[in-house]
Amino acid sequence: MEAARALPHIKVVTGGSRADGAGYYFQPTLLAGARQEDAIVQREVFGPVVSVTPFSR
Repeated sequence: MEAARALPHIKVVTGGSRADGAGYYFQPTLLAGARQEDAIVQREVFGPVVSVTPFSR
């Protein structure tokens, strides 16, 4: 998340941080603007994180 958040073309639409309360829970997160070469797209993410990648036909 930190690496994705640092990229200027990625926008955190919702979530993006730890959930309140006890435990190590993460908020469901939606990232917009991810590119195919970004690590958030290339690597397996362990958590409720979805990245949306724009494309054209």
